[in-house]
Amino acid sequence: MNLNEIENPLYHSIISLIANGKNNEHIPHELDIEFIKNMNDLLWLVQNDEIEYSSFIPKFMYYKKYSDQISDDEFIGLTRQIYSKGLLDGVNTVFIFYFIESVTTVAELMKSALSLRDLLNIGYPNPEELIYYLQEYTHAEVDSQTISHYQKISRSQKLLRTKPSVFFEHLNEYSQQFLSELTDWVDAPVKSQLIKHMITESVSSLPTSTSWEELYKKINSSDTLLKDFPPSFRVFGDKLSKLPKVSLDGDIASNFPPKIAMDLIPKFVFSRPEVLEQIKIYFPGGSHIGHSSILIKTNSGLLLFDFGMSVVNNSIPNWLPYLEGLDAVFVSHAHLDHSGALPLLFLEQKNLPVFMTKETKVISEMLWNDTANILKKVYSKQVVKNSKTLSNLTNKSNILNTLDQTIEIEYGQSINILPNVEIIPHNASHLFGSSMFEIKIGNKSIIYTGDFNADGTVIFPGAKVPLDNATKLIFDGTYYNKAESNEVSNSDKLKSKFQSYDKILIPAFSVGRTQEVLYQLIKTGVPKDWKIKITGMGSTVMKKLRYQFETTPLLKKQLSLNRTVRPDEFIEKTIVIGGHGMLQAGTARGLAEATKDDPNTSILFTGYQAPTSLGFALLNKKSGLNFKQDIDRLKLSGHTSSPTLNSILDDFEGEKIMVHTPKETKVKDKQILTPKTYKN
Repeated sequence: MNLNEIENPLYHSIISLIANGKNNEHIPHELDIEFIKNMNDLLWLVQNDEIEYSSFIPKFMYYKKYSDQISDDEFIGLTRQIYSKGLLDGVNTVFIFYFIESVTTVAELMKSALSLRDLLNIGYPNPEELIYYLQEYTHAEVDSQTISHYQKISRSQKLLRTKPSVFFEHLNEYSQQFLSELTDWVDAPVKSQLIKHMITESVSSLPTSTSWEELYKKINSSDTLLKDFPPSFRVFGDKLSKLPKVSLDGDIASNFPPKIAMDLIPKFVFSRPEVLEQIKIYFPGGSHIGHSSILIKTNSGLLLFDFGMSVVNNSIPNWLPYLEGLDAVFVSHAHLDHSGALPLLFLEQKNLPVFMTKETKVISEMLWNDTANILKKVYSKQVVKNSKTLSNLTNKSNILNTLDQTIEIEYGQSINILPNVEIIPHNASHLFGSSMFEIKIGNKSIIYTGDFNADGTVIFPGAKVPLDNATKLIFDGTYYNKAESNEVSNSDKLKSKFQSYDKILIPAFSVGRTQEVLYQLIKTGVPKDWKIKITGMGSTVMKKLRYQFETTPLLKKQLSLNRTVRPDEFIEKTIVIGGHGMLQAGTARGLAEATKDDPNTSILFTGYQAPTSLGFALLNKKSGLNFKQDIDRLKLSGHTSSPTLNSILDDFEGEKIMVHTPKETKVKDKQILTPKTYKN
C-alpha cells in the first residue's frame, strides 16, 4: 500500500500541513486573525456547501493542531460534516483526528478509533490502514504478529462489506474469541448477526438438561456468551422444554397482552422455580443526553427501556450481546433520542413485542420516516452504502417491521411479560403519550422516569412519580443542579415583540414544542390583527392526534395549519411557528434566510441548539453571519425543574441513578449515582 495511491487530495493537503507543522511555508507563523474570525461561520457554512473545502479545511485542521483558537465542539462538528459528505473516509478521519492529538502507539490508535465511532458516527475504519499511516508518519515500530492480527480483522471487515454471504458461509472456521473481537470493528446490524451466530453455536453445544441446577452448572462451566444471559426461550429455545413445568397463574395470565399471549405461556410454564430474583441493570445508552437506553436483566429474561439515536451525530447505544436475547422493549416517548434507533432492533425480529402508547406510536412513525429522509440528504450515497447502520435506518421496511410488533398500552395498565415481573406505565407529562415505568421484579420496584416533567406545562399536568414502594429510581437529570434564571417571563417577552417588530419567526421542534408555543401565545393573548401560521410536521401532528386546545372564535380566525409558508407569505403581523428548531432546514430556515436583512423581524428560539447549527451561531452572536433580525429565545422545557427535582430526590430513600444529563453536569450529592458509578 502506498499513500500516493489514495486518491484524496483533501486528505493529502491536511496531512501535509499537520505533518510539517509550524515550519510549513504555506502557513504564516502568526495566527491568521481573519481566518479565525471567519471560522466562526464555518460549521453552518459547511452544511450548505458554501465554502471551498480544499483550501479552508486543511487550514482549519492546522490551527486545531497548533493553536487554542478552535474549540473541541467546533472541531468535532466540522470533522463530522466533512465525513458525512464523503470527502474523507473513516480511516482518513480517524487518522487526522488523532494525529492532531499526537497518538503514537497502536494501542492508543485502535482505542481511539473505536471511541471515535460514537463521537463522530463515522463507522468503523480499517485497522490495517491505520497501522500503515501510523508507521508512515510517526515511524512507530509495530511487531509482525500485531500487523498479522489486524490484517485478518481488516480482511474480514472487507468481506462482510462486499460479500457477506461468503463470510457467513465460513463462520465455523473462526474461533469465538476472534469473532468476539471482530464485533468491535463492525457496525450494529453486522455485529447482531455475529452475536446471534455465537449464541446459536453455544446453545447447540449444550446437551439437553433435565433440571435447572444441571443447566446452570453447564452454562457456568462453559466459556461462551451464554453465562451472561438469563435462561429464557428467546435464547435457549427447546433446550428448556424438558425442564420441570410449573402451573400457570390465571390472575397473571389475565394481564398477558392478547396479541402475544401464546408466546408468553411457555415462559411462565417452564419458568425457573421461585428463588431470589437476581437483577442487573445495564446502560447501553450511557449517562448523557443523546441516545438513551436502559437494559434490565432478571432471572428469566431481558427487558429494554428506550433505544434512542443522537440528533446531533446519529450515533446509537452500545450494541451489547444482550440485545440479541430481548424479551420485550418499552418506549417512554417518541423523541428520537429515546426511540430513534428502535428500527435497528427489528431487522429480522418476528416476535419481539414493543410497548408504547398510541400517541407515541403515531408520532414515532412520523419521526422515523422523517429521519430516514433527512439521513439520505445529510450523508452522501456512498457513506450510507458503506454504513450498515445508516443504510438500515434509511430503509422504510425496518420501520414497518417495528410498527407491526408494536402493542399499544395505557397508563395504569398492568403488563406481565416475564415470570415474576410486572410493568405499569404512568403519565410522564413530557410529550403526548410520554410514559414513565414502574417495574416490579419480585419484591423490588424500579422506577424509570424517561424524560418527565413534575412541574407541569401549559399542556400537561405535573407528573406524579410512584415512589412509595420503589427501591431504585432511574431518573432524567436534565436540570439537576442547575441554577434558576431570572429571565423575563415568556408572556412579557412576547408582548414586547408584538409591539417592537413586524414579523416573528419561532423555530420549534414539531412534536410537543410547537404545540406548547401555541399555548404560550394563547395564554399571552395575540393582537387581533396578527396571524399565526403553523407549518410542516407540527401541523401534521395536530391533525393526526386530533389535537384539541382551549381557544376562542377569534383565535380560530387567526390560526392556520400549513404545509409550508413561502417568503412572500411571511408578511407584516405574522407569526410563523416552523419545524427544525435549530434552523437546520425547512420552512424556518428558508424564512430566516429570506429576512436576514430585515431588522424588523424577530427570531425566537425555543430549545437546545447544537454547536453545528445556525441557531447556535445566531444565539451566540458569531461574527460574520450578517443576520440583522432580532435574536432571542423563549424559556420552554418539558423536563422537571431543578428545585422540583431536588425535592423529589430528597424525599426518596432508595438508590438514585441519574441518566439523561448534560456532559458538564457536576454531581454534588454522593448518594446520586451515574451509569459509571452504579454497581449492581
